[in-house]
Parts: sequence; structure tokens; C-alpha cells
Amino acid sequence: MRSILFLPFFLFMSNIFAQSNLKLIYTISHNNLQKVAVDNLLNVYSLTDTEIKKYNRQDTLFTSFSELNYGEIYSADFSNPMRITVFYRDFNKLIILDNTLNYLRNPIDLIEDGYNQIHAVCSSYDGGIWMYSRENFTLNRYTINFQKDRTVPNLNTIIDPELEVVSMLEKDNKLYLLADNGTLYIFDIFGAYIKSLPIGIEREFAVFSNIVYWLKNDELNAYDLSMFVERRISLPIKGVKSFSLHSNRVVLLTTDKLAVYSIEN
Repeated sequence: MRSILFLPFFLFMSNIFAQSNLKLIYTISHNNLQKVAVDNLLNVYSLTDTEIKKYNRQDTLFTSFSELNYGEIYSADFSNPMRITVFYRDFNKLIILDNTLNYLRNPIDLIEDGYNQIHAVCSSYDGGIWMYSRENFTLNRYTINFQKDRTVPNLNTIIDPELEVVSMLEKDNKLYLLADNGTLYIFDIFGAYIKSLPIGIEREFAVFSNIVYWLKNDELNAYDLSMFVERRISLPIKGVKSFSLHSNRVVLLTTDKLAVYSIEN
């Protein structure tokens, strides 16, 4: 979610995402799903406010996870399918799950550990974790043992302090912070600021092969971070409210079904 020439890449992308080149693998009917995800092993996940379900490459339910004591799931990061990070922002709880959706360690109480107003969390390389605190506008990275590894202070000089960081993602040696005004802030994995992109992203985005993707008006927008070119890609179904993509898989969620597609070249 390597290496392709960028101008032909966008011509290629507009073709592989054409309806005729997306092959439907399976659909799952539902009435309460909120988000979908696909990991780098092409397992598919569905999320409600309190439950995660994992499906294998077909439509078989492999396992599920539910925790009712910490409120709603605010975010879940499947970047590393062996260490899944689940964040309950209302209760400041952090849970790390393995590939069977069982606890890898006891839940982390962020308030008890001295962290208040944590607004966004994501997985990092080597089993680490990034956390953004709006209390002091600080970005911190923690090791696999939850020891502080580095701190990036004074982010209010980069991100307007009136804005809220709603999601984060580490991908291909870069860290992406999305603010609630649709601006994407990009840092390197050491926390050095690179640039910001005011491209109108809502809460959900994905990064694959140096391209940023997000939903808008029943289309998938794609922004090339190297060529600074934006494309809009038509989707095979309407009313998509969540999406995920990796390699040759595209997962789309509407109000009543989850649809998994393979990309046919």
C-alpha cells in the first residue's frame, strides 16, 4: 500500500479502478458497520463502534474482538497485522492485539501513565506507537515496550492550535497527521516536519505507493506526493462511506454491505 513511473502510473490507476477491471470477490450484508480495513496479508476487517471482525481472503470469518468497558473504538491501526493498535479515546485506553485479535499485553491506561488529552494514535515501525497530545501539542513515539523513544514538541507552530488532529498513519518512512479542516501534515519518522497538504480530506485516508487516497462524492481521490497531481477515480458502487486498499485488494463499505474487490490487470 513499488516503483512505477508516475505519469504512466496515473493513467494506469484510472484504468485499474475502472468498474470493468474491479472483480467482485464477495459481499457481506450488514446494518451497523462503521469502517473497513485490509492488511498487507489481504485479510479484511469490519468495525462497529465496539467490535472488530477479521475475515480471511475469502468471506470466512476468522475471529472477532469486542470490548464493552471502554466505550466506542475511536481508531484501529492494522498496518502491522501481528500488532494491531486499538484506541478508545473517550476512556484514554490503548489495546494491542495479535493476529488472532487476542490481547498481546494488558490494556494501557494513558491517564494512569500520565498522558492526558491524547487525540490520535497510530502504529509505528518495530512495534512502536505514535501518540499526539493536544494538551501540550506534542507528538511522542514509544517503543514496543511502551518506553518513550522521541518527542516532537511545539506542534502548535505547525498545526493551528484551534484544529484537532483526527487521525494518524505511519507509512513508508513518513508520518501523516490529518486535521479536522482536511489538511494533511507530513513528517518523517524522526518527527521532522516536511509539508502540509490542504486537500480537503475527511476523517479517513490511505497511503499506498506514495499516493494519498480519500473518499469524496462517491469517488476515490488520489494525490501523487511526488508529481503533485490529483486524480478522481470512479467506484463501482454508490454511497461508499469507508474504504481500504492494499496491493490488489479494494474494500468498500456502504450503509448495507461490505464489498471486496480484486484488481484485475
